[in-house]
Amino acid sequence: RAVVWGAAVALARSEDRCTSIIVGREASGEGKPVTSQTVDCAACDFRLSKVPRRAGLGSRRPAYQYRGEYPRFLGEGKGETYEASASWYPWVREEGSFAPLGYIEEPVAETYAFVDGAYGVMNEKGLAIGESTCGAVLVGVPASRGGPALLDV
Repeated sequence: RAVVWGAAVALARSEDRCTSIIVGREASGEGKPVTSQTVDCAACDFRLSKVPRRAGLGSRRPAYQYRGEYPRFLGEGKGETYEASASWYPWVREEGSFAPLGYIEEPVAETYAFVDGAYGVMNEKGLAIGESTCGAVLVGVPASRGGPALLDV
């Protein structure tokens, strides 16, 4: 009985508890910024993808529903990592959670290359963004639930 109860307590405590790690260039040993994250999630997509610089962009960029589990994204435009996934599994691009929720106007002619990961990302110029797992009250209903919001921030 004690083993069963202990296992139940362990499972109850196995919630996602992630930690973001961001180091500025003046604090790193090599003089370069670093971003990382402990992803304490059993089903998350842990892959990193180098998203190349893009030039000659169209006027709109698709916005997708956040998906943490593997595969996080399936399609083109975010590096070879996500394009290769399409041939191994039966998921279909542009369908279900891989379909765009909507489109955002693209006001620039070129974007920088960046590293895409489960949480923190950094572009080729060292600009980084991270995420911290925490509870929140969402005020905008996402498009995936019939609302107008394309992005969760």
